[in-house]
Amino acid sequence: MVSPLNLTGLNVLSLQCASKILGEGKPELVYNDYDRDGWVEKVEEQLNKSGLPSVIHKLTRELVDSARKNALISETAEAIRLVRELRKKEG
Repeated sequence: MVSPLNLTGLNVLSLQCASKILGEGKPELVYNDYDRDGWVEKVEEQLNKSGLPSVIHKLTRELVDSARKNALISETAEAIRLVRELRKKEG
């Protein structure tokens, strides 16, 4: 058995989802009640309740926006440098 201290964030989330679905009593009975599609549905339900998908979407959007801003700043700096070089050559 893996020590809880060695679990990654994803494993912890999976463990939390499973414990919410299976409950505290006799988890093997609940486990055997679901087919694959039932498990997918229950895990997705718990995932949505956790709010993780919206947090991932927000972080992704912020990372993309930040990357776009940084690229624009870099491209602008390069354009300014090129304009200055052209002015020196003309002047």
